[in-house]
Amino acid sequence: MKILNITHQFPPRSFGGMAYHALNLSKALSEIGNEVHVLTIENAKNLNFCDEIYNKLNLHYIPVSDLLSIKDTDFLKKLYFMIKLKKKVNNLIENEGFDVIHSHGNSAALIEPKAPLITKCHNIWINQLSLPINKSLLYKNYIKGEIFFEKKILSKSSKIITVSRMLSNSIYSEYGYDSNVLHNAVPTIPTNINSNDLSKKDEVLMVGTFTKRKGCHLIPEIVNEISKRNLKLIHIGEVRNKTLFDKVIKQLKRKNNIDFFSHKPHIEKQKDLYIHYSNAKLLIHPAIYEPFGNVPIEAISCKTPALVSDKCGCSELEEEFELLKTSNLDNFVKSILDVIDIFENKDLEEYNQYNKDYTDLARETEMIFKELI
Repeated sequence: MKILNITHQFPPRSFGGMAYHALNLSKALSEIGNEVHVLTIENAKNLNFCDEIYNKLNLHYIPVSDLLSIKDTDFLKKLYFMIKLKKKVNNLIENEGFDVIHSHGNSAALIEPKAPLITKCHNIWINQLSLPINKSLLYKNYIKGEIFFEKKILSKSSKIITVSRMLSNSIYSEYGYDSNVLHNAVPTIPTNINSNDLSKKDEVLMVGTFTKRKGCHLIPEIVNEISKRNLKLIHIGEVRNKTLFDKVIKQLKRKNNIDFFSHKPHIEKQKDLYIHYSNAKLLIHPAIYEPFGNVPIEAISCKTPALVSDKCGCSELEEEFELLKTSNLDNFVKSILDVIDIFENKDLEEYNQYNKDYTDLARETEMIFKELI
């Protein structure tokens, strides 16, 4: 099968969940026998990136200047990419021919597909308008723009794939479209990790951008709670909301709890992230909106319990995986020590770990593609 993957997020230009999902799924689809082309944004960082990481992918670029970046968003860069995409896709289809076009998010909203279009929804923007988060006028208009393109791409999609039943239900409720649910995969755990680096420490771990959406406004309460057991909270992730970060630090200092908190802006290697997962007594993810949540399932794949809010799509897997626990946000902070107690001194090897890899996800995705050709 010949597949064109379209994504405005792709490493190394961006390192978020969707970017690596697009990369890993493209690689896996190729490895199971498909010819995979990826069309994405070009800048100086990602030229020849494909050759460095995986030479079986066919990458095509649309040059987009960093000068189009504006405060809080990359909307102008994405819009420019989407406008130029139409001609580029038509040329590629004419020269290459594709069985299916696979769009991550609303990246391909402006094209007129000449092959079946499958849209992979990692979230829906219309849900974000109602979140209890302070939004600038610029950001509100950005979300409205994303919603406009969201409506367009869903209306022209032959199939819609979502990452959770929660997201699938939202799409049906807001737009009236049915969708296929494929839960996300986890990358293969690196084999070159020294077993001595994997022992549990007196740490609780949060991974994700420093924003209210990820629950970072709760950090002072969380630190106050876990410090009762001399546990330290480690947060790993880019600070997207500097005002919130500064406020949290001030609160921790005022309560004399700053020694129980540590922040790391990013992790260079996937191996190092898995060491952090393995070291933690518990991974927490108190997000106020998360269509799936890769971090918790990556943690339980490393035999580390995870506590997530009931606003996370991955919470629907709780019955299948005992290491995954769910709490509503009102009780989240108080639940942390309770969950740690559940697994204290237990043999975590005995619990069912999440082991769905990208080959599994590629085969599921391929089956949906084959329904259309």
